[in-house]
Amino acid sequence: MIEDHWARLARARMADLHREAEAHRLGRGRPRPRVRDSLHSAYARLWWAVRPRAGTWAPRLLQH
Repeated sequence: MIEDHWARLARARMADLHREAEAHRLGRGRPRPRVRDSLHSAYARLWWAVRPRAGTWAPRLLQH
């Protein structure tokens, strides 16, 4: 009974993944990955803007 429950859960998860992959292949995916990528690039640009230079306090902080 519990094994059947886990099998049903696994089948539902596989169907959900397959549906999501099919939607992504058809191009009907949500715009969330683009938003996440733009946020990640903004954070990366911020990091490269305020990146600690060599010889500052950052290497001493990273030592321990």
